[in-house]
Amino acid sequence: MERVKGALTAWAALAAAFLLAAWLLPGMSLHGGLRGLLWTTLLFSLVNLVLGSILRTAAHPLVVCSLGLFLVVINTVTLKTTALITSDLEVRGVATAFWAALVMSAVTLATRLLRRRHRARPVEAVS
Repeated sequence: MERVKGALTAWAALAAAFLLAAWLLPGMSLHGGLRGLLWTTLLFSLVNLVLGSILRTAAHPLVVCSLGLFLVVINTVTLKTTALITSDLEVRGVATAFWAALVMSAVTLATRLLRRRHRARPVEAVS
């Protein structure tokens, strides 16, 4: 049950990250309302799972040498690829995709840290 809760939290955080990036960046927009947002989030997750995994494996030395910063470039590619697949996401230009990937990475990192901190707290006994 904890895994399902974690996956749903991560998915909700990714959807929020898409909304924040679209709100902050004039070159990025979401279409299709809530359905479009959920579809885009799901599609990005799948693209990141398949293409992102391949790119992370192939670029592993670059990721290590850049102390992980190259992962933002990989996220830029997966974001731009997602935008090419669906009409519900529009990303105008590589620079916009880069900044959107940076925003989305920051949001998902913050979510992971908050979840880790929440899980690390000991449960107090109720007397």
